[in-house]
Formats: sequence, structure tokens, C-alpha cells
Amino acid sequence: MSKRGQKFRLKSSELINHMVSVGRSLISQRLGVDETVATELARDYAHELATHFGGQLFYFPKDLAFTLSSRDRKIYQAFNGTNHEDLARTHGLGIQQIYKILDQVRREETARRQGKLFDIEDGSERPAEMR
Repeated sequence: MSKRGQKFRLKSSELINHMVSVGRSLISQRLGVDETVATELARDYAHELATHFGGQLFYFPKDLAFTLSSRDRKIYQAFNGTNHEDLARTHGLGIQQIYKILDQVRREETARRQGKLFDIEDGSERPAEMR
């Protein structure tokens, strides 16, 4: 087996071992289940995930509830147009998440600067001062 294949195999088993470890801890602590039973449940769950998703590439988001934070503003301020990878590495994020953050902050900043041109809460498209 090539070095690259060995490295991939190690990463795969590392992921599954981590899933079992975290699963065992959560099951035993939160549900009060015996460690042996918790380990079996966690292994079964990791096996099901590996069977279902094995061989696929997918992205695990680090922050499921996307919120605009001070970190996101710092990322936006540090962005120079070409440093996506550097920002991702610096902040421990994926490049796709950097793109999402930049888009979200850009939208927030645009909305803040421009304000609402039309008050359409009542369904009208006329500016508020013309009603």
C-alpha cells in the first residue's frame, strides 16, 4: 500500500475511533448507561454512518447556527481579496465557511450602510414618505 493510502487509512480509522469515543462519553454521561453498553452503542452508530456514507466526501460545518460574531468581522476586515486559505488556516475554518462569512458580513454591512429604501411591510412598494 502506498504512503498516501496508509495516511488515508489512518485518518479514516482516527475519525471512526473519535466518533466511538465521543459517542461513548455522551451516552454514558447523559443517559447514565454503563460504559460497556455505551461503547457498543457508539460502535454500532459509527458502523452505520461508515456503511451509509463510506467513500463519500462531505463537509462538516463547525458552526451550525451561523451568527455574525466579532471573529467574523475580524475575518472580513483582514480579507484582501485573495487570502481565503490564509484566513481559513488562521481561524481553524474551512475555505467554504470563509466564503460564507465574507458573504454574510458583506450583506450585513451593505444593509447597514444603505438602510431600507422602501418600507414594504404593508405590501406597498412606494417609499414611506410618499404614502
